[in-house]
Amino acid sequence: MVTLSIALACLLAGAAAGGQQPVTAATQGDGAALLERLAVVARQNRLAAEKFLFEEEIVRLSVTPSGEQTLGRRNYEVSFLEGENYYRLVGENGAPLSIDDNMAEQERLVRVEQYRKRTPLEKRRRMAAKEERNRLKFDLEALASTHSATIAGPETINGRDVIAVDIAPAGKLRKPKNRNEWGRILAGRLWLDKATGYPVRADVNQLVEWDLQPAGNRTIFEWIWMDGAWLISSIQNSEPAATGDGTLITRQTYSSYSRFQAESKLTFTDLP
Repeated sequence: MVTLSIALACLLAGAAAGGQQPVTAATQGDGAALLERLAVVARQNRLAAEKFLFEEEIVRLSVTPSGEQTLGRRNYEVSFLEGENYYRLVGENGAPLSIDDNMAEQERLVRVEQYRKRTPLEKRRRMAAKEERNRLKFDLEALASTHSATIAGPETINGRDVIAVDIAPAGKLRKPKNRNEWGRILAGRLWLDKATGYPVRADVNQLVEWDLQPAGNRTIFEWIWMDGAWLISSIQNSEPAATGDGTLITRQTYSSYSRFQAESKLTFTDLP
């Protein structure tokens, strides 16, 4: 079984509290209104996402009753390129890339930049392109049009007041056309921050087998509030092993957040 890396349609989402009204009693009783608000927040926060650089580590594990085994480890530098996150591979299994692999990454950066410049963002969000290293995407912005929602009630997570909302695909379940639409076959719970409307946590299950992942595949997303923005903290995906009683886990963690000016252009130089 192959476990694929997962991304949000916008991994970083700065949810400026001043730009959104707090959740009211009326919207607490209307799950659809909360998803519509989330769509607006996700769209408005793209500019905030452009202000951060960060690092991603992806670790794949096999967990059995006898212990835990690391199957692989990758490290990425993540920047923002033409309105979307860009992942540059910088290390694998604890070692930096070879000169040849580093040059290949530089060439890929050029191809992706050219593709993104000639293709509008909204079009890119609906398709998968050979220039991209497409991941499974949990598109928060699309939930208002693909899912129904039921209010579960108020809770507190990490000291923040949240509203728990159960979501499920609305109408007939349709399999995704590509990895950008993965979210349409997910169901589970969101914990939405009352002040901003953005998730603090999401715990979702894949309803049908698709793209090498089985039905029942579980993914947990967690975000943190930092420097006026909601930033992804971790993504953990787990599924039963193809054989035996083990579990395959893909753990993605995010760190080393730093700001940069959106108008600055990132350049990467080859190794000497």
